[in-house]
Amino acid sequence: MAEAKKISAAEQARRETQSATDTGKIVDTTVKIGDIELTVPAAVFEDDWEFQEAILMANDPDATDEDRARASMTLFRRLVGNRHREVLDQLRDESGRVPVSKVTETVKKIMDSVNPN
Repeated sequence: MAEAKKISAAEQARRETQSATDTGKIVDTTVKIGDIELTVPAAVFEDDWEFQEAILMANDPDATDEDRARASMTLFRRLVGNRHREVLDQLRDESGRVPVSKVTETVKKIMDSVNPN
């Protein structure tokens, strides 16, 4: 049997701090997007079939590009809820378009805020 790897005091402190604050429960999360403060309800992650289905589809290497794009749109809508037009307006560029890359970055920002580890 392999000997357990020793960790530094700094790593141990980091783990203890994380453990003290990590209850394993997702809570409502507020994210700033441009001038908007958006609260994402925990229920989206805990009890939303279409959200879970969209996450799986968006990450399925066997899915078609169309299916992955549709799944990404579903994720965005579920995360921002009835404020999706307001959020899209914040992401709009000088030409009036909403770049896909900005929407993708926003979804990632929201997901990272909910699960920062």
